[in-house]
Amino acid sequence: SSVAVFSNSDSPTLIKEPRHAQSFRRKTPSSASLSHTSSTAGQGPSCAELGTPPISASARAGVVLALRHERSKVLGFRLMSQHAYFFRAVGIFARKLRRLRGFQFSVQALGKYECLRGRNAAENRRRIKSVTRRATSTDALERVCTKLCPGAQYVIDTDTSASAVTVPAETIKQSQDWCLNVFSLEPQYGPHLVRLAFKHLGLFEHFSMSSATVMRMVHAIKSSYLPRETCPYHNWDHALGVFQMTFALLCQTQAKEVLTMVDQLALCVGALGHDAGHEGRNNEFEVKIGSDLALRYNDRSVLEQHHAALLFQILRHPGNNILHVSRRSVQSEFRKMTIEAILATDMSSHMSHVKKIASRLSGRASPAARPDELLTRVFSRENAEDRIDLVNFCLHCIDIGGQCYPHDQSEQWSHRLVAEFIAQAADERQLGFEPAPHMMSLENPLRHALLQKSFTENVVRPAWALMCRLFPQAEQLVGNLDLNIHLYNKQIAELQATPASPATTTA
Repeated sequence: SSVAVFSNSDSPTLIKEPRHAQSFRRKTPSSASLSHTSSTAGQGPSCAELGTPPISASARAGVVLALRHERSKVLGFRLMSQHAYFFRAVGIFARKLRRLRGFQFSVQALGKYECLRGRNAAENRRRIKSVTRRATSTDALERVCTKLCPGAQYVIDTDTSASAVTVPAETIKQSQDWCLNVFSLEPQYGPHLVRLAFKHLGLFEHFSMSSATVMRMVHAIKSSYLPRETCPYHNWDHALGVFQMTFALLCQTQAKEVLTMVDQLALCVGALGHDAGHEGRNNEFEVKIGSDLALRYNDRSVLEQHHAALLFQILRHPGNNILHVSRRSVQSEFRKMTIEAILATDMSSHMSHVKKIASRLSGRASPAARPDELLTRVFSRENAEDRIDLVNFCLHCIDIGGQCYPHDQSEQWSHRLVAEFIAQAADERQLGFEPAPHMMSLENPLRHALLQKSFTENVVRPAWALMCRLFPQAEQLVGNLDLNIHLYNKQIAELQATPASPATTTA
């Protein structure tokens, strides 16, 4: 393993890795867990960290690159967490690299940069954009870092995962529409659909994200969910389904006229991580047994606070920090909005959300307003409280919107949720507690149908009726709700008419 040091004037030099650098490499975590020091943000690693001799003043304005051969490990050095870094005079580097190692990639000029200034932001930090690199060689450009390049004009993204999986064009198109069937998706498509959604919404460009960082974040969030065998409903499938419907809302409606880019990012990331670390039991169970989480969060929105805290632990990890080049004010706004949205998914606050939005519609909406103008009349882009209320209501409605899908999908969501309820009821009995009435005897098909019909008709339908007023394009989802209620009524009538069915009629 060697390190190639380039500058604007110097020729590339291969420096053999010293013993102490090899020892440091063995002790260094993998590339997905490299640490990031905020005090040196925008700068590359020191020569001591690289294990290389000091470089000249002219070289300090150049770029340090680490090359990894297929049979060797990358030199472990500390650097910024994002895999896209800016540099200048890339043409000469590209030519040298091709001759030196047969490495092929492409770059493009990005024009002017906006300098990030602030109390804790180095003046030389630059907002950067990602450029997908295309490599055909077995050698890989593992890391790119900079040494004080105020005149940087180029950027390269060293992400290789983007080209590892090709999502069919039809699936990409369906992901922008309502009711994508996540049960029929190939498992490897999910994280890449998230990446493509971020790209479609313009989040990469606006926040100077690298696709490698986004993919690491998505995979880390995915890993925080338990497998469906352990947690049938609150798993990655549910998170991906909520994210996809959130993405469809942003694509199909005029929501972006009210929501800022930070709001959209918070809504998307909140959708992905709103149930992170869920174990298939609800807040009442945690409080009833006096769990560590209940004690930590004082019995208030126990799981929602846990999900939000776990999500930001994931995002705080250097390799997953998608906003590490953004201003502190942007990071704070994003954090506040995301936490508010996740806490809003607590079912105990459902009625307050519905009443608040209904009050807004009755108080601010003009009778003469067209349906497509209603949203901008009720919510103002300039009012932060308006945007928070809208984000909270949207994520909450989508979270409980399993019955908004066509019946073949909604039935699967229903059976998965009931499986968790049955398991929780069994745990409560084993611990000596009485299960909640709505969780009892759900093995009975009639009880199951009565529960789903009651929840859909009395909880989900009123909330989505308000969503449909705000977003007329979501009328299809309310139509699915009405059809599912009709089918549940039909199923209940058939089960009640069957003599073998127990005469249980309470929901």
